[in-house]
Amino acid sequence: MAEIADDEACYLRAALHAAGAARSFLAWMEYAGERLAPERSSVLAEETERTYGPPFRAARAALAAAPAPAALAGFAQGFGDGFAHAERACALFASFAGAPPMERIPRILTAMHEVAQAQESFYFFRRALPPFEGYWWLPGQEGEDLAPRRGDDGSPPTGVVHVSAGGHHGGFALYVPESYTDERAWPVIVALHGGSGNGRDFLWTWLREAKSLGYLLVAPTAVADTWSEVDDQGLLEILGWLGRQYRVDGGRAPPSPCSTGWRIPKSIAPWRRCAVFSIPPTRPSATSGGPATCPSISSTARSIFCFPSSWRGSPATSSPRPGPLSRTASCPSSRTPIRARRTSAS
Repeated sequence: MAEIADDEACYLRAALHAAGAARSFLAWMEYAGERLAPERSSVLAEETERTYGPPFRAARAALAAAPAPAALAGFAQGFGDGFAHAERACALFASFAGAPPMERIPRILTAMHEVAQAQESFYFFRRALPPFEGYWWLPGQEGEDLAPRRGDDGSPPTGVVHVSAGGHHGGFALYVPESYTDERAWPVIVALHGGSGNGRDFLWTWLREAKSLGYLLVAPTAVADTWSEVDDQGLLEILGWLGRQYRVDGGRAPPSPCSTGWRIPKSIAPWRRCAVFSIPPTRPSATSGGPATCPSISSTARSIFCFPSSWRGSPATSSPRPGPLSRTASCPSSRTPIRARRTSAS
């Protein structure tokens, strides 16, 4: 076995230390995000700074003292992006209580966006980072963490996929378990974000359940700030594409969407073996000490459509829209086949 050069060893030690700090913080943010309320927000912010601020600063100093050698430049760039997202999330969330009143909610939402971006970055490197081993599995559901398939051989890709806006939809994020095969039909989770949110961030709210229990997970982004009639047709386009690319256990196609009230849940409710439910902002998660998943989600094959109970969003379910998806494929119209490819966050 070749010996590791001193500069590589120093950098890798610093990176592992930083990964441990980021992993602990991301787990805490799941806990804190589920408990946000006016009477608790200041305490959560103080605890964030007290517990996670010093480890972040120490990890940053260690990384600065041990720059990555050229041989690890690619890893260092991706890892550094994830760590920077986590750092920014910590700084924003820890400081929001002392910000001017009009800045507090934007800081919280931006912090949640940074948390999602950090997860996206670290997920790509999870198999090389021991601190993240098992992080995206439900307790007791751990399995072999396979590498994603790129789909270069004509088969559909697995892992995390992003598709940009087109037709009647605002784009969507997709997670296909790395264990996917077409030997069986797979149920689907459709996760609908809150007002002013986006699917790319909201995907990470449900990836752990999808990965552990064997679901395809699709998280669309609304065309406008929240869901409207145009998104009904867009959702049908997305589900139609999904059914053509993957073996989906969705039953017959949904009927024409309704145009009033809870229009999207009504449009898909008649799907065979389908569950539709709202998610309280304080939904317990695997990292919060509560139940590992919503009662309606289990390993029993049934497709699920879920959306925030407030529908127009809450600090726990909304986040700013991300910038341009530079690594996504385009879907210019409803008549053009959607072409997707796996991103670097798969």
